Amino acid sequence: MDVIKEFTLQKGRRMMFKSNENNRCKAICKWKKDLGCPWVVFAFKDVKDTCWKVKTFKNIHICEKTKRNRCANRKWLAPKLVRKLRHYPNLKYGEALAYFKRKCALKVPMQSLSMALSDARSKCRDSTKNV
Repeated sequence: MDVIKEFTLQKGRRMMFKSNENNRCKAICKWKKDLGCPWVVFAFKDVKDTCWKVKTFKNIHICEKTKRNRCANRKWLAPKLVRKLRHYPNLKYGEALAYFKRKCALKVPMQSLSMALSDARSKCRDSTKNV
């Protein structure tokens, strides 16, 4: 599921998970119902339960790209900010906003970014204490 989210965020598309179980996952374009967008991915765990395999992947969109994506939440943003903060410890909110706008073409919600930045800073502080 994380890989699908990452892919759709990088491509500027919105998706939703249609059916998910422990051994299978299906994601469709958010605009399937309204516009009939054919984008779909279906993955399942192999028999040995070691990895996921993509069974169906139709990478065709008829919908427009979007800069807003609900998948770009605190949980997704924080790990990326941890890596950035290790190189730039004094990273400011505006710089983080510009980074995601430039790198991912995303318009990140203000609240999600500020909470993610706080989480990332505390994670960086905790990792330096343990060293």
